[in-house]
Amino acid sequence: MKQIRIHNILEKTRKKKEKANDSKNGVEGESPAVMKEQEDLRKKVTDLIKKQKLPAVRKIVKGKDASKPWNADARAKVGSRLIELLLQTAYIQPPCDQLADSPSEPRPAFVHTFRTVSYILN
Repeated sequence: MKQIRIHNILEKTRKKKEKANDSKNGVEGESPAVMKEQEDLRKKVTDLIKKQKLPAVRKIVKGKDASKPWNADARAKVGSRLIELLLQTAYIQPPCDQLADSPSEPRPAFVHTFRTVSYILN
């Protein structure tokens, strides 16, 4: 998560710099002072990364990052979708000793089954 925040800060400052180079008057609503501050921030963060001073980078990014952590519902939805994709796409090759007997067909790496369990309460 920390690497993502650092990457987002670098991307945000890079986009503003590229947009300013494309237009003659700079980015709409951005003053030259703000552009200079963003450029200085980007240089400072990249220099600290090169020097491997990650605690200092985290401190800077924490102050500038406006993203919020995901709630439990969003994490559950993303996690369940990732598991579903893994179940659909993960395959394994049969062991080498079985290759001579039958044609090589990939098998699913995971099998998902449902089991009905009933409890009798007295």
